Amino acid sequence: LKQEQQQRAREAKELHQATKSDETELDKQMRRLKQEQQQKAREAKEMQQATRSDESELDKEMRRFRQEQQQKAREAKEMHQATKSDESELDKQMRMLKQEQQQ
Repeated sequence: LKQEQQQRAREAKELHQATKSDETELDKQMRRLKQEQQQKAREAKEMQQATRSDESELDKEMRRFRQEQQQKAREAKEMHQATKSDESELDKQMRMLKQEQQQ
């Protein structure tokens, strides 16, 4: 009877040790998983920041491009106005020459 109790005590102790060992292993795995998740979260945050930075740079380039286009449009309009003005002046001179020739 005493031997049986000692045997059961040994088995209980072994089971307890095995359970403790499993729990320790599980804790290690949980810590590793948590660290991996934190690392992935950091990487995702960095990616998001980089994307925002890229979008910001793209926005700047788009604004600069639109400003250049507007400037070119203004210059083209001014050139058109100046050309129209020159043509009008030329028409006046042509009429005056015609009138002089007719006289």
